[in-house]
Amino acid sequence: MKIGFNPFAGCLTSRWAWAVTLNSEISGRIRDYRPRLPHRRWAPVADQVRATVAATAPATSYEVRRLLYAVGRLAVWADSGGLPRDPGV
Repeated sequence: MKIGFNPFAGCLTSRWAWAVTLNSEISGRIRDYRPRLPHRRWAPVADQVRATVAATAPATSYEVRRLLYAVGRLAVWADSGGLPRDPGV
């Protein structure tokens, strides 16, 4: 699964030809999110976390900052355990 995320346009796309358009406030929060983790742990999963949150934000009642925190921590944990960086797995 390949997901592309353009935070400046607020648009998330994938090879399955779907898109999610976010308002500029939500898009900015996703784009600017930086957890309090070492860069070496966050950088490998950052794009995937942002894309996942952008895809789920419109379909949930959770605040974007809470989604970013939860998905980010889970992604860093999974990556440190050697799990593939593939959301399809």
